[in-house]
Amino acid sequence: MGIAAAGPTGNQLIVRNRSFSAIRADLDRMTGIDRLTSLAIGFRIAETGHWGNARVLERNDVEHPVPLEWRIVFHDIADAFASGDFTLRTHVIDRASPIDLSTAALIADSISTYGDPIAPLRPATWDRAVYRWMDGYWQFLVDLTTESEDVSDLTLHATLQDEDNARIEVRSVHVP
Repeated sequence: MGIAAAGPTGNQLIVRNRSFSAIRADLDRMTGIDRLTSLAIGFRIAETGHWGNARVLERNDVEHPVPLEWRIVFHDIADAFASGDFTLRTHVIDRASPIDLSTAALIADSISTYGDPIAPLRPATWDRAVYRWMDGYWQFLVDLTTESEDVSDLTLHATLQDEDNARIEVRSVHVP
């Protein structure tokens, strides 16, 4: 028996005892609020240890799309940035580390210099967001959404160490 995460209109996503590809196929069939709700609830349930980093993220020299499990973390980070919390101390995020003050200041400066305020991530973000194994850790590159651009040139650079209970560490936000 699986654990279900139901969207407001009743669509369900079963997360326990199913392969990641089967869960992803179910999510691909969902739309709108059901998809987002199931994603948020389902992967919060999955954080109990059913999936570890090694079972979800590839270890090779190829760029891969960011898995659904990690997208919610980046959504939360972008939401914090949009509200002006560049240290992630006001918005405590599961599976993301707080950002030190000097890095937060550089991120705030990069966003200010870009000239278009950060907004919550839009679906088009995931068309270009990637991760890659870097011989001991994973590197994530996520193009941020701004008030006027679904996908901006501002890229969030983050890492995830290859260890149990690892957390996303935001390294910078800048235009590459």
